[in-house]
Amino acid sequence: GDVNQYERDAWWVAAKYDLPSGYVGAEYGKALEASCERVGTSCDARGTGAQLLSGGYFHSLSKQSQLLFILSIMRNDEFGTYVNIGSNTGIGQDGESLFVSLKHTF
Repeated sequence: GDVNQYERDAWWVAAKYDLPSGYVGAEYGKALEASCERVGTSCDARGTGAQLLSGGYFHSLSKQSQLLFILSIMRNDEFGTYVNIGSNTGIGQDGESLFVSLKHTF
């Protein structure tokens, strides 16, 4: 039958520390296993959670320009499908990425 209810709880914390040249930041997030119900039958969503650990340095070049370095590590449970910056993972696969970018606002 069709899924008539799907629910997932998740939480996330972040920290930022200012430096004279910019700031450093870190975050941790956790998606818990989902729960679901199907019309006329049971539904199994075990093993669908994930954890994310990410940290970065954000260097100020000017008031409008910033250089970013972000390292992210995603750990999916057996059937988790989460991805992070720059990773292309499948069901249950983990991903690591280093993201380097130049941000300019007008």
